[in-house]
Amino acid sequence: MGNILATQPVANFHLFVRYQTQADFETQTGENSPPFNPGRPPKYWRDSAALKSTRASIIYDVVGLKDPDTGRPFIDTLVLRKAEAATINIPPFNTESALDPEVPVPLKPLGPTQYLDFGDTPFHPVVVRDSRADALRPATYTIGDQQAIHAIAAKLGVQL
Repeated sequence: MGNILATQPVANFHLFVRYQTQADFETQTGENSPPFNPGRPPKYWRDSAALKSTRASIIYDVVGLKDPDTGRPFIDTLVLRKAEAATINIPPFNTESALDPEVPVPLKPLGPTQYLDFGDTPFHPVVVRDSRADALRPATYTIGDQQAIHAIAAKLGVQL
């Protein structure tokens, strides 16, 4: 299979840096973090080129959580005013108040054989898989599958 990566974290496909904290933003950019505005949803990334756009709004591809047809994550659309796209809105560390869901980080285009899927661990809830490696993916069986196999084997008189 050569250089094919069967599974990658979706973060590898982020179009922009996602800053973890206001301090992280300041360290990486050398700029002061704007104060958090609780009237806006948290936003941990920025498109520095957004203000140069001739359009009032900018369209991005982002992760959509569950396609009703496939049951998998999918590429959804995010539309932001260019001023919003150009700014961050990172809450202070250890913010205790309830926050709106964060604005998702836009994605770079996926390759023709790549697709979004749910990850195998809670650390990577959404991943990018490559269909060329799907045949190498190990099969997983549930306890229900195992019970069905044992029931079939018993009916056929096969010892497992």
